[in-house]
Amino acid sequence: MHTGFFAGTLTPPQRSGLAACRSYTDEIRLEDRDYYLLYRGMKSHESKVWTSPAMRALKLPSSSMRNLKTILKLADHYPAQA
Repeated sequence: MHTGFFAGTLTPPQRSGLAACRSYTDEIRLEDRDYYLLYRGMKSHESKVWTSPAMRALKLPSSSMRNLKTILKLADHYPAQA
């Protein structure tokens, strides 16, 4: 499981296009500027989802992606303030 954060807001065509790029092996969920990727049966570097012509045509804003373990470690370092 990986989590990513887009630098900008996605347009409605980009949002629907990103959802259309998912497959059984590359599950993609989008929430606002955050996205979640689940790579089934492969390592993240083996996935072809980001290099597919359909994904490249979306012209998505830049993003940063980390695995869930790293995100949880970062959250421990920066606890929520009341």
